[in-house]
Amino acid sequence: MPDWMSHILIGLILAEIFFVRKKSLVALGSLIPDLLSKFHLLSFYFGVTGWLSFSSFHTPAMALLMIVLLAGLFNYNQTKAAGLMTLGAMSHILADAALKHFNSGQYLLFPFSFKLFALNWLWPDETVFVLPFLALLYFLVKFAKRSITKDREKNELG
Repeated sequence: MPDWMSHILIGLILAEIFFVRKKSLVALGSLIPDLLSKFHLLSFYFGVTGWLSFSSFHTPAMALLMIVLLAGLFNYNQTKAAGLMTLGAMSHILADAALKHFNSGQYLLFPFSFKLFALNWLWPDETVFVLPFLALLYFLVKFAKRSITKDREKNELG
């Protein structure tokens, strides 16, 4: 759970930095790789293990495929919806690349390359220590953004 919360916060920070109005699409996109990867749990029930694995679903290619399929469900410009969800999904995958894993990384170029990429900064259970920092950063970005817009309005009026 702390891992999902950190992914959502990273997505919201990016949404604030890029002045995104539909922050919910970025937040949804930041969860898509983990939601997709839960399909590997089906292998326990149906005995399908060769092609159905966590590592094949937790990739940029699968996230983009799911985003293209999901974008049509929104009553919003589908290209913009796909772009915002992609921003969230890519922030998720890059944040996961900073984690230490027993399989030592992320398949960033799957299915074209099976090379694993990792920064090996934190173990996944240590993300709970990152949450207060991310929450503080989110509120600092919101505060800075609010003060910048107030300054712009003041300069335009005066």
